[in-house]
Amino acid sequence: MIIVLVGLVIHNQCAPTTQSDTISSNPEYNPEPKFDEGDIVPHPSIPGIQGRGVAVRETYLRWTGGIVPYEFAANVSLNDSAFIVQQMRAIESLTSVNSVQCVRFRPRNASDPYFITIFNGSGCSAPVGSWGAYNGTRPVSLLSGYYSTCMVSGIVQHELTHVLGLYHEQSRPDRDSYVSIQWANIAPAYVNNFVKYNDSDVNTLMTPYDYGSVMHYERNAFAINSSAPTIIPIMNATAFIGQRVQLSPIDILEIQRLYGCVPTPNTTTTTTTVASQTNATTTTRTTSTTPTTRTTSTTSTTTTTRTTTTTTSSSTSNSSASTTTRSSSAGIRNVLQQHMATYALCFTFVLYLFHSIQ
Repeated sequence: MIIVLVGLVIHNQCAPTTQSDTISSNPEYNPEPKFDEGDIVPHPSIPGIQGRGVAVRETYLRWTGGIVPYEFAANVSLNDSAFIVQQMRAIESLTSVNSVQCVRFRPRNASDPYFITIFNGSGCSAPVGSWGAYNGTRPVSLLSGYYSTCMVSGIVQHELTHVLGLYHEQSRPDRDSYVSIQWANIAPAYVNNFVKYNDSDVNTLMTPYDYGSVMHYERNAFAINSSAPTIIPIMNATAFIGQRVQLSPIDILEIQRLYGCVPTPNTTTTTTTVASQTNATTTTRTTSTTPTTRTTSTTSTTTTTRTTTTTTSSSTSNSSASTTTRSSSAGIRNVLQQHMATYALCFTFVLYLFHSIQ
């Protein structure tokens, strides 16, 4: 009897839930219907989304001079703000051309008519582009929680890349040649998140489809259960998609072309990313139980996983394309630390239950 009770307690109360178990446990997949494609904040006055697929087509939705003013809400800890700024610097460095910054994030001034406000919200979400002449803030939610967090290098870069004007990779008009959408495995409420857009609606910036994009959905995005894939790569069935480490070489090229830092050719290359095995690292913010902590250290987690490499015809991106994109299961050490406390609590409860029965 005691063994059965202990087993039930451990199974029902102590078993941890991973981020891939349910839609709600992945902070990028917000359950609220107010978001488009899970993490895109819609424009407050323009209905629908214009130019989805890779990047905003309208030039007025790009940030003037590639400069993005930002501020942090009061509920963002110093640790988290330092980590987010670190990812901003990474994007600036990765997209620089001949040591000249292509895009730049800076603290907002009182004279800035529009800017982004980063806050500790209920998930990970951001608007796409600058929203044009709409005055005021553009909300960027980056959850920093104990069991679920957006404080992973690739997730923060994903949302900031939305801010710069890029959409999700699998919305491209040519996506059916590269991925197969498993409609039967998609949770019914989220089918619209997999809509494909026409050539007239999007700007692919003459880039090839990128399995390795930090803007690509993962295999089981919005799935009815974690074991049911919703996206299967066609060119390479084992290709890793949905990496959240950093911008891929093609992501970098798209930002450079979007902001005119490198020219956009008249034709696109047909090269696509190919999955490979590599040792990879990702950076995850370790969330403290004290939100006002002032330490700024980060935790690096090492694992073996699949990643993607790509080559492009652009001479300006050769240095980026030659670098292997590093990816991993983000925050393994962080997750283990989180669950240790849960197991300790459960063990105490089991001991209490055992003595009560005696």
